Amino acid sequence: MSAPKTARMLIRNPTRSAEIGMDVWWAPDRSGYTTDIAKAGAYSRDEAVDITRSSSASAAEAVPVTKDIVDSMAASIEKAKSDADARLRQALDEYTDRMKACWQLEQKLAPIAKEVTGHG
Repeated sequence: MSAPKTARMLIRNPTRSAEIGMDVWWAPDRSGYTTDIAKAGAYSRDEAVDITRSSSASAAEAVPVTKDIVDSMAASIEKAKSDADARLRQALDEYTDRMKACWQLEQKLAPIAKEVTGHG
């Protein structure tokens, strides 16, 4: 399914992305690359096709992606991070509660242990 002619496209370079371990996007006005998706250039469908068909090796490996799809994926990733953060906070709260309970029990048992062992 192709994008509508009016759709804005971001252009990802998978080769450079793999080389540095981060997504690499075409910057605005064909002025290089950026790893910050917020600074990526948004091109028309025709511009994106022209860029991906250009003769340079890096452009030949460029992949246009509809900006709406990227935005949707970014929102999904942020939600997943938020959900994971919430689960982590819950787990840490439970761990903290258990450690607090153990500490309180230790405080209660310490005098008894001293009395029984004669140490103290």
